[in-house]
Amino acid sequence: MKRTYIMRDGKLVEITEELRKTPASVAPAVFGEIAPYEFMGESHRGNHEIVTSRTRHKELLREGGYVEVGNEKPKELRGN
Repeated sequence: MKRTYIMRDGKLVEITEELRKTPASVAPAVFGEIAPYEFMGESHRGNHEIVTSRTRHKELLREGGYVEVGNEKPKELRGN
């Protein structure tokens, strides 16, 4: 089997089966800014504004009454 390593305290540590079963530490997920893209809906600034941040992306969706597909909250499953 191929060996896999991670950095821990500045040292390479081989990931063992025991380590794989250990729950990962809870840490915030950090995402970088989005790549600029052309907003295809209409905005109050005019058609097809160039979006350069997640904040502006969310603002344009909200202003236009758009819903981003895939970000809906999951509905509760009905009983068995």
